[in-house]
This record gives sequence, C-alpha cells and structure tokens, in this order.
Amino acid sequence: METDFEKKGKTGKKFIHLKDEVWEMCDVLFVAQENLRCLSYLHKEENDPDKNFYKRRSMYFDFTKKMTWRLVVLELCKLFNDTEDFSIRKLLAKLKPGGLHQGIIPANNIQAWEKVLDGHKDIIKRLKTQRNKSIAHKDRTGLNHKINGVSLKQANDLLAFIQNIVKEIYFKVTGTTFMVDSPVNSPAEDLDKIICSLAKERKASLAPLMDEAKRYGLTNF
Repeated sequence: METDFEKKGKTGKKFIHLKDEVWEMCDVLFVAQENLRCLSYLHKEENDPDKNFYKRRSMYFDFTKKMTWRLVVLELCKLFNDTEDFSIRKLLAKLKPGGLHQGIIPANNIQAWEKVLDGHKDIIKRLKTQRNKSIAHKDRTGLNHKINGVSLKQANDLLAFIQNIVKEIYFKVTGTTFMVDSPVNSPAEDLDKIICSLAKERKASLAPLMDEAKRYGLTNF
C-alpha cells in the first residue's frame, strides 16, 4: 500500500510533467500569436495615408504578409493536428480518466473544451488543407490572409481558445498564471514603430513638393 508521501511524490511528478508539456505548447502559441498580431496590424486600415502607403504598396510588407500567414497556418496546425506532438486533442486525452494526467482537470471542463473543438472542425479542416496543399506542397503558390474561407478573426478565435485552456491548466498545476496573450516587447509593437518611422520620413521628404504644389493651387493629387 502506498504511503501519503509516495502518493504526493507521484502527484508532484505528474504536475511537473504536465507543466512542461503546457510550457512547450506555449512556445507554439507565442509564434502563432505574434505572427497573427503582425499580420493583423499590416492589414489594419490607418488614418495616416503615409502609413497606409507602406502597408498597401510596399513589396516588402506585401511579401511579409504572405510569409507571416504561412507561419500562422503551420503553427496552428501543430495545435489542431492530431498527429503533432503539440496537439490539443492529445493533451485533453491525457487529462481524461485513465489518461496520464487524469484527475487534474474536472471531466466536465474537458468535455466542454472538446465540444468547442468539434464546433471548429470545419475551420480546422481548412487550415489543414492550406498546410498540406497550399503551403507544404506548393511553396510557389501565392498566399494572402484569407484562403479557403479562413479569416484572421477565425484564426484569432482558435488561438484564444487554446490560450484559455493552457492558462487554466497552468494555473491548476502551479497556482500561478503568465502573460501568454499579452507578452512584453511584442514584435507587433516594434513593427508599428518601423511603419511610423517610415511614414514620418516620407512626410518629411514629400513636404517640399507638397508646398510647391499648393503654390500652384494643386490640392487634389
């Protein structure tokens, strides 16, 4: 018969193992999340025409949008593809009765999460199609931020769903939380600084031309 000390030891090891698994999933979440933030920022309409100029007409930022979306799809598929090590389905299976991490999360919570996953089946299927056909096997095919009906909002909703699961499990295991969805020094913040700097330089370089045009009454250009 196991002693209380032995039982606590096994429980502690189980918690540490689960914590490590969740933390590894956080790495995938971070890459997907920050790429989505950058992509959402680049597609956001600005009141400043000079910022819009770079977002809409810069070949570099157009290329960045396409490559960033590819990363979003690849990282999300790690979370929703049952064959991947970071699959949310695999994690939930381990949390169920009889699983490696059974008893840590209430069964009704797991059932609720699985129900939400089932509701996203169609979107997840489209993401997998993009990964398998449009990206993995046709690298020369151009991509934009919405293919096969998957929008940025839908991608963000899927990501937020996984973040909520991860935060709840992590809190249950450690009693603490972390800023998985609000990291300090987000790359998207630096991207905004870059666009703002470019817009400022463009304004300064065009200012003499604008003044000259106004002298001749040219206001609509």
